[in-house]
Amino acid sequence: MDREKLVRIWRALEGAKAEREGWLHVADIARRTGINPVTVRWYLDHYLDQAIEEQQLLPGIRLRLVRLKPGYDLLGYLKARESIRNIKGV
Repeated sequence: MDREKLVRIWRALEGAKAEREGWLHVADIARRTGINPVTVRWYLDHYLDQAIEEQQLLPGIRLRLVRLKPGYDLLGYLKARESIRNIKGV
C-alpha cells in the first residue's frame, strides 16, 4: 500500500463533503488526486471499503459514487485496520 496515494484519495473524499452531499465519481477522485482511476477503484475496494458508502447510478454500469461514512478519520481508520490485520495474522 502506498500511504501517500491513500492520503490523497482520503483528502479528495473529505474535500467533497460540502459538495453534492460528499458524493464523488471515481473519475472525479482520480482527477483531483492525479491517480489512475483503476488505482483509485483498487484502493477504494481494498483499503477503504469499510470507511466509504457507495451508490451505483445504474445496475451493471461502472459509474460508482462514493463518499466517506460519517465519523471516520484517516488515522483512526488506519489504526483500527492494522489492529484487525494483526489479530488475523494477515
